[in-house]
Amino acid sequence: MIEKFRVLQDVKYRREDACLRALQTARAMLSNAIQLRQEQATAVAESAVTLTDRENAIYQRIMQKVVATGEIELSKERVLLVYKGHQQLEDDLELASQRCAVLAKDVEDARHVYQ
Repeated sequence: MIEKFRVLQDVKYRREDACLRALQTARAMLSNAIQLRQEQATAVAESAVTLTDRENAIYQRIMQKVVATGEIELSKERVLLVYKGHQQLEDDLELASQRCAVLAKDVEDARHVYQ
C-alpha cells in the first residue's frame, strides 16, 4: 500500500514539475515578446519623429530646380517607400502587441494549471 502512495506521489511531483516548466517557458516567451514590442514601439516613435524630415529631404532635392517629370515621379515613389516603411513598422508593432496578449493568456492558463 505504501508503495502505491509513493508511486502516486512521484507521479504528482512529475506533473507539478512539468507544469512548472511549462509556466516558466511561457513566462520567458512573454518576457521576450514584451521586450521585442518595446523595441518596435521605440522604432515606430523614432520613425514618426523623422518622417516629415525624411519626406522633406527627398523633395528638397528637386525643389526650386528645373527637373524632368520622371525625377518628380521618382521622388514621389521614394516618399511612398518612406511611408510604407513606417506603416510596416506600425504593423509589426500591432502584431507584437497581439502576440503579447496571446502569450499573456498562455501564461495565465499555465498558472492555473500549475495551481
